[in-house]
Amino acid sequence: MIEAREDVSQALAVLRSIDYKKRISIELRRKYTLLYNGKRIYGIDIARYQHEKGRRRYKIDWKNLRVTSLGSISKQKSSGKEQAAHFLSVAKITKNDFPPVLDIEPSAGQIAAMGGTEALFKAVRTWLNIVEQRTGHRPILYISQMFVRKYLDDAPDLKKKYQVWIARYGEYRPDVRLLFWQLCPDGRVSGIVPQVDINVFNGDREQFEEYVRNSSNR
Repeated sequence: MIEAREDVSQALAVLRSIDYKKRISIELRRKYTLLYNGKRIYGIDIARYQHEKGRRRYKIDWKNLRVTSLGSISKQKSSGKEQAAHFLSVAKITKNDFPPVLDIEPSAGQIAAMGGTEALFKAVRTWLNIVEQRTGHRPILYISQMFVRKYLDDAPDLKKKYQVWIARYGEYRPDVRLLFWQLCPDGRVSGIVPQVDINVFNGDREQFEEYVRNSSNR
């Protein structure tokens, strides 16, 4: 949940003393700024290489973690069906995992090579439908704020239907069905090298526990 800071009397006094554009800016900051507190649920995302050092590989206690499997749409020569089949063949989706995630981060050149945004989103829809049918869980979209701004409005059905894990390194809430917000790329965790991405769940602990009950693989 994105909370608003409320102090109406003080806000009004400030707003009377500044011009209209600054008033709008302050109102938006109050409405959409994310507040950090102990009720928030934070997490990290890491790659395999981050728990390996030289020839040493450090164990991870997976039983005490909530994890998700990540697929991607970026290859120009593979169809959405082929990429979904590959994902399902290699993903290790186990009990209590979060729903699968589709990473959509193609460059402008890759989108052009695929045939434009229409072809991209056709492949995305195919992947999402196949993976949902096979796993029984609706996937999550992992996208950047740049992708939201430049391309997502071309697929209003996806924007409406799917929850989003967004990479946005700014303070304002993105205009999507926000589930997880990757808000920082330079977190530090003992035993993991180099830096890690920090994420926050869009809700409090009670909402997170409800989400886990309803969305985890059983």
